[in-house]
Amino acid sequence: QNQRVGNLIPYSKKFLDKNFVFYLLYSLKREIEKEAYGGAQPNISAIKIEALNTTLAPLPFQRAIVLKIENLFASLDKGIADLKSAQEQLKVYRQAVLKKAFEGKYETRSIQEVCENVKVGIVIKPTKFYSKEKTGIVAFRSANVREFRIEDSNWIYFTKEGNEENKRTQLKLGDVLIVRSGYPGTSCIVTEKYVGANAIDILIATPDSRIITSKFLCAFNNSPLGKGLFDEGAQGVAQKHLNVGVYGKLKMPVP
Repeated sequence: QNQRVGNLIPYSKKFLDKNFVFYLLYSLKREIEKEAYGGAQPNISAIKIEALNTTLAPLPFQRAIVLKIENLFASLDKGIADLKSAQEQLKVYRQAVLKKAFEGKYETRSIQEVCENVKVGIVIKPTKFYSKEKTGIVAFRSANVREFRIEDSNWIYFTKEGNEENKRTQLKLGDVLIVRSGYPGTSCIVTEKYVGANAIDILIATPDSRIITSKFLCAFNNSPLGKGLFDEGAQGVAQKHLNVGVYGKLKMPVP
């Protein structure tokens, strides 16, 4: 694919610094684009570029301006690199905080002891409850459960009748949803918006509020300690799978 390019040669090095011209043209990019014509690949004539008016600083000032621009760009690049580094460090720090939170010498109890109920969402032929119009009552899958948050996209929808037929797996405020396959243990909490929704092939834990809070159970599930226990208890090599019975029997620290 050919692309037309122009070659701008400064009249004299006595009057123009080529780097100054480069940054000058870049600063005029939007103005140049306004003059361009064409659809898929807009063009601008050399005559229009030559006709552009601009303020020309003396040569020493041009060089000083270029130096300042390049120093600022270097600072910007460093800032971007520092930000990326900080983001990676935050991931490590977050896991360290979660690990530390559950290392205290607390009473140890099984998950089923601190929950009113631990069950699994619909596993057998959930497709028969789907809404063909892709509207109705949302049904959570693993794809909708992220660490501490709900992924509000790529939903499966149940018909009203299908949801009523599966009251056992309808969700309540504060239920903790846990991924079974792929990344077992990944958890989020059911918010008011999703009360009455349903669940497909994920674990649903209802904490006993007299013993433990939903946020604490969710934090434990997402912590390195919890994830380590789930990895040990998960079955399958190619696709790790957390069994509802295994999850209920796992021990966790309870302050």
